[in-house]
Amino acid sequence: MYLLRLLQINIATMAALGALLLGMGRRESALAMFVCFAALASIWLTDITGWFRLNRAAAAVATVIASALSLRELIRFGGNTQTLAVASLLVYLQVILLFQKKDTRIYWQLIMLSLLQVVIAAAFSQGAWFGLLLVVYMLVGLSALALLMLHGQIDSHRPADAPAKIERRPAKPAAARRWHLNRREATFDPATAGGTAGAAGGELFRRLGLLALGTFVLTLIMFVTVPRLGSAQWREPIVAPRHAVGFSDKVTLGELGRIIENPEEVMRVELTETDTGDLYEVPEGVYFRGVVLNHYENQQWSSAKAGQSSIPSIPAIALKGDAEDRPHDRVIQHITIEPLDRDEMFCVWPPVEIVADENVKIKGGRLLRPSWLRGRRVAFALQTTAFHQGCQRLLVPVEEMPEKGPDAKTLLKTPDLPELAALAEKWDTQGGTAGDDHHARALNLERRLRDSDRFSYSLQGQPRDPNIDPIEDFVTNNPRGHCEYFATALALMLRSRDIPSRVVLGYKCDEFNELGNFHQVRQLHAHAWVEAYIQSEQAWLRLDATPGGGLESEPGHVQQGINWLQYTWQNYVMEMDGHRQVEAVYKPLAAAISSAFGRLRDPEFWRAAWSKITAAFRLNGWSAILWWCGLAACLCGLGVVVFRSARRLKGPLGRLIAKITGKPAESFGSRRTRVDFQCRMEAMLAECGFVRKPGQTHHEFARESGRQLAELTGRSRLGELPSDIVSAFYRVRFGHLPLDSTRSQAVEQALSELAEGLQEIPNTE
Repeated sequence: MYLLRLLQINIATMAALGALLLGMGRRESALAMFVCFAALASIWLTDITGWFRLNRAAAAVATVIASALSLRELIRFGGNTQTLAVASLLVYLQVILLFQKKDTRIYWQLIMLSLLQVVIAAAFSQGAWFGLLLVVYMLVGLSALALLMLHGQIDSHRPADAPAKIERRPAKPAAARRWHLNRREATFDPATAGGTAGAAGGELFRRLGLLALGTFVLTLIMFVTVPRLGSAQWREPIVAPRHAVGFSDKVTLGELGRIIENPEEVMRVELTETDTGDLYEVPEGVYFRGVVLNHYENQQWSSAKAGQSSIPSIPAIALKGDAEDRPHDRVIQHITIEPLDRDEMFCVWPPVEIVADENVKIKGGRLLRPSWLRGRRVAFALQTTAFHQGCQRLLVPVEEMPEKGPDAKTLLKTPDLPELAALAEKWDTQGGTAGDDHHARALNLERRLRDSDRFSYSLQGQPRDPNIDPIEDFVTNNPRGHCEYFATALALMLRSRDIPSRVVLGYKCDEFNELGNFHQVRQLHAHAWVEAYIQSEQAWLRLDATPGGGLESEPGHVQQGINWLQYTWQNYVMEMDGHRQVEAVYKPLAAAISSAFGRLRDPEFWRAAWSKITAAFRLNGWSAILWWCGLAACLCGLGVVVFRSARRLKGPLGRLIAKITGKPAESFGSRRTRVDFQCRMEAMLAECGFVRKPGQTHHEFARESGRQLAELTGRSRLGELPSDIVSAFYRVRFGHLPLDSTRSQAVEQALSELAEGLQEIPNTE
């Protein structure tokens, strides 16, 4: 009963985990909660109390109804959506089976349905949490299979008319009690070698744990080391693209404030140096450009109109100035962007070279991907000259000059906003800079708008006067708003002072994951800033007038660990292809091996090691105590390993260790020594013509030879002796438990009785 309860709970847990994995894939928690509740209820109502059980007829009707519902979904939908109907059918069938009286067939069906659910779930989601839950599912699955096999063995060896519990036998004489296996029928023992009832004690679960650990380690090694012959990666075929909030070709004032706090992930960006491949650290926030908006009309910003030139690639352009300030160094931005509902992607501008990716294009000042890649995670790399000495440059060089382009007048077009123009003129005059110094004048307006006590940052929508432009109301009546108001105000102020400007939408991220060494860009980092064209520099000047940039606080260490886990899972498990395997596994491993052999051949390495060892003898105080304790612990551990290994050796060394420890010789040395009494019994039987046939087990041979001995001699006791000796043999050989002195004497007594009985066999010659 103990084993049966464990099996029922284990199967129910396996069913709930399979449904949970399926619910994670479908991003639907109601399905998983329904199966978990059904599994829990079935344990009590069906398995323990038996209050509610579906008979065959009711189960058949329920199966027909479930199949009809699933068939309706299959006909209604097409393509990958039909997989959802199959998944629903698996859930319905699983719940029906949970509330039936269970036998071995039902248990196997529940296991197979749960496994199919996991297979389907893998087509929907392959996140890090999905992988961790798969490990738990593996442990539960191994336990369920082991318990099911034990349950089947007990049922197959129990006689049909045997009661559920083993009846106690009457007391035996003292002579018979000396050997505990006397007069016992051959049955399946439902206890472990250690005596735990139900064959499901600590020994079983310890072995299952070791099996699971070995399986996990072997799988991990094979996954990392087995070469990938193709370049295909495991992509998510059924993923709904996320809506890109705070990002559009047309932005009306007020939209960003309502949705800017969305914490969904947009992309991860790792910055490395081009020459060394080392991490390139940027202590401040990083700006990732998305869309450039040039036109402001009727309270709305829009992108450039038709006719704007396409730029297939942008070469590295040096800024004017001293040689030390020129961007001779490049930084590689490794970008992994999540599925989005737009073709545009984001990067640090300017990208000067696309690294080996034909699906990433630069057109019209935008970074684009094909529409068919919207629903997939895309990883690519770009070089950029935007960084210098750990900071993102304010100036972005351009190839085509705006003053010569078709949108030259657009960049200076300002609606009738008298209050905004007056404030811009006032601040510009107070700055005291020359009229042709657009760089200094733009920075002056940015600083005054950002640092003014009059204006404040707010994520909440503000009431506006419908009779005037929202930005005019922002300047005069209600100076509260989010980044799009500050960006719009600054851009129009610059235009009113004859400085070409535009608004840029993208993301400003200051969330850096220290564990994974990447920038975590989320929807809440959506941001708007301004670029002013500086003709003397032939570059765009980035300006951000939003107080504090609207940035959130950095995540804690736990959240960083979760982000790093997700990043590692996506990039080195789900996205592991042949190229990445070479770069991330083979090359570092070859370099480490080469470096290790190089150190071993280097005399300086051995001199340094010897110097450290000799210096340890001169330590004083706590340093010396810790060093000697560590050395003693290492030596003790090495001694234990050597001792345990030497115990299994054959010959004099094994016998010497047995003599030193005082343990029986049967517990050391070879397996031949431990089962010597079995060999003696088979030799005695062979002399009388009883030889074990090929493929015949020891127990089958003992029962057959014992039956023949009882028939030849007429002594039933003589027929039981071979089975008693084989039972002791099984304990030693397969249970790895030595016989104590009492049991050893009982075996010797049985051998003596068998030898005497064999002499009574009539000579048939």
